[in-house]
Amino acid sequence: MGAFNTLAITAKCSRCSNTYPANLQFKAGEVWQHRYNIHDVILDAPGKNSIGRKKIMAYGIVEDTKCPSCGNDNPPDYDILIDHCVIKGYEPIPDLSKYFDENDTDYYVIEDDEDK
Repeated sequence: MGAFNTLAITAKCSRCSNTYPANLQFKAGEVWQHRYNIHDVILDAPGKNSIGRKKIMAYGIVEDTKCPSCGNDNPPDYDILIDHCVIKGYEPIPDLSKYFDENDTDYYVIEDDEDK
């Protein structure tokens, strides 16, 4: 995956419903091993890779898919909502096709204030 950022989350097991701490790796903003939590402001990338005035959905992959309680191997893929560089939330991805439809990128734009 190369360089990436990390988002600390609380994952929920799809089998036993146990919650446990986990980390999502993602590539949005300045990508350089930064560690974030929900509601943190991420560092923006300069130039054409800037996400500062955009609402995006970033692809995240959990570092460890195994539930510590039951050993279930949970789905690894997550959507991470980032609005104007603020991490707003995350959820398991129901469908990966949106990431492939957007030129095989690590995020897609939901709304761009620069277009207004």
